[in-house]
Amino acid sequence: MTGAGERPSSAAEVRDRNAALDRNLRDLAAQISAEALTRDPGDNEWTLAQLLAHLGEFTHFFAQDLSGWLDAGAGRDELPVGRTHEHPVRLAAVSDPPAQLDQLLAGVDASFQELTAVLSRLEDDHLNASMNNRKYGTEPLTDYVDRYILGHKAGHEAQLRWTLDRVSSTGGQGTSG
Repeated sequence: MTGAGERPSSAAEVRDRNAALDRNLRDLAAQISAEALTRDPGDNEWTLAQLLAHLGEFTHFFAQDLSGWLDAGAGRDELPVGRTHEHPVRLAAVSDPPAQLDQLLAGVDASFQELTAVLSRLEDDHLNASMNNRKYGTEPLTDYVDRYILGHKAGHEAQLRWTLDRVSSTGGQGTSG
């Protein structure tokens, strides 16, 4: 897995790890200046604006995806979940992020709260239930949560740290647009 460590073994662990990642990501986001939002970090990496837009978008998507799965009840193992990198909403969020820092931060905060609310519904017995993942086939919910939520956030936490350091230490390579 690409997760934030070992696969979670309980719903409480999922919620705890998610909360810790949210705190870390919010702390990093608080260090971003409006001037740095569109600085090009180089190496074909996303700008801070693109990263924040993606954080808000993917967290909302997977909150909705998981909520739909939880709501499906007995038929949930047939409900397709997940997505690929080519998902149009994902691509749109990254290709044309808002230019206002407060708008981006509000989007991140709202989506983090939304996912936290969905994860509050998660129970231990859900973790081993089967899911029909569009990309990976049948897998337990714990793999989905580790890959798309915890691992995804951990990866973007590292990316956000790197990008902040890069645009702060080098002044960036200009702006992207």
